Amino acid sequence: PKAAPFDRAFYLQLNVAVGCTGYNDRPFFPDHLCKDKPWRNGDKHTAESDFLGSFESWWPSWGGNVTDPARGASRNASMQIESVRYWAP
Repeated sequence: PKAAPFDRAFYLQLNVAVGCTGYNDRPFFPDHLCKDKPWRNGDKHTAESDFLGSFESWWPSWGGNVTDPARGASRNASMQIESVRYWAP
């Protein structure tokens, strides 16, 4: 037998969190695992400005040109999901 809710068609929503400290004091990107991120989870009031302030370091990784940011990110910059797995409890 198939495990509910996977026994019928459904939608799966995947989220990309950027410049966020987490939810209910549970970080999406723990500081000890993501040492190169441009903000710290303890700095909830400055995380957004810290992220924007380091524009020149992360924008190229999205395929953007720092000298001409109005052109936007590369059309090839995307989140690509290789697979999604489910394990029954």
